[in-house]
Amino acid sequence: MNRPARLPTKTRLRYDARSASVRGVETRARLIAAGLELFGSRGFYGASTRDIAAAAGLHAASLQYYFNDKEGLYLACARDVVARTWDGVAARVIAAEQLLRTEASDQALVGAFCDIQTDLLDTLHGADEHGFLLAARGQAGLGPAAGFRLVHRGIRRIVGVQAAIIGRIGGLAMSGQECAMREMSLNGQVLRPRGARRITAASLATLERVIRDQTSAALRALIATRRGRKHPGRASDSD
Repeated sequence: MNRPARLPTKTRLRYDARSASVRGVETRARLIAAGLELFGSRGFYGASTRDIAAAAGLHAASLQYYFNDKEGLYLACARDVVARTWDGVAARVIAAEQLLRTEASDQALVGAFCDIQTDLLDTLHGADEHGFLLAARGQAGLGPAAGFRLVHRGIRRIVGVQAAIIGRIGGLAMSGQECAMREMSLNGQVLRPRGARRITAASLATLERVIRDQTSAALRALIATRRGRKHPGRASDSD
């Protein structure tokens, strides 16, 4: 007895970046932009896939096709934030890494640290803040853990060079853990309080100046402490 032919199983198509068309790349970019806006303003749990797709001018099925689910889009948004953050500070970070390979002066090291901070401020607050808000919510545990880990790995090189500068300035007596803590404390100034008004171009310039002054003062205090250990009674002398 002949069996009826089995109908092929219907499969759901998935986005393949290797064969993406120009239209597909543009559609994906629209979804990421909408995701950054809604994840940033509402958080991961407050932004629905339907609303994100609508904000991008697309059907919800498009999000599933390109990213599988909401978490997939969230991770793509996190990668975008990391990439844009690195692009904004890469030149300063690389210059600081090169500086640390030399017998650089304390003044030059303080300047390198502050330059990275300034570029971080420009990148996170100078234009669209949605990416910054997404990262800040992730840091606070208000999103998928995979997103937090992705952002943490992405900024490791940035915070690593700043911690290394603190270690050089503070001297051998300062542990790696203390360097990391001091880096986090100083860069905490870059994050604005939740609920504060949007930072304007004018207020950003003031914020950059204030943070640079405060960071410089904190780093100079470390230098004075190190010099005081080496030459008691001569902590204010120049090297």
